[in-house]
Amino acid sequence: MHGGFALAIGSALVNGLMAGGKHPVSIIPYCIVGFEGTILCGTLANLAGVLWHARLGRPALPAGYDERFSRDRFGLLVACEPHEAGAVRSALAPCGAEDIRVV
Repeated sequence: MHGGFALAIGSALVNGLMAGGKHPVSIIPYCIVGFEGTILCGTLANLAGVLWHARLGRPALPAGYDERFSRDRFGLLVACEPHEAGAVRSALAPCGAEDIRVV
C-alpha cells in the first residue's frame, strides 16, 4: 500500500503539480493509487505463492518420481531403511503390485 502512495506522491513532487494553488501532496486523491498498488502487490504475492507451493520451475524431479503415476495409475512410496526393503517387498508382492522398485 505504501508503494502506491510513494509513487503518486513522488511523481507529484518531482513534477511540481500545483493545481489551483493547492499543495501537491494531498492524501485523499492518492488513496485510489494506494489501493491499486495494494491489489497489485497482493496479486504478485499470490502468484509467487502458487508457483512456490506448486513447485513449478524446479530443476530436477525427485528420485522416486515415475511418469506412469501422473496419468492413469497410482503409486505407493514407502520410506524405509535399506535393510528393511526386503520386508517391504515381501509385504507388497502378495497384494498384486505391478512393479516394486527400490530407490
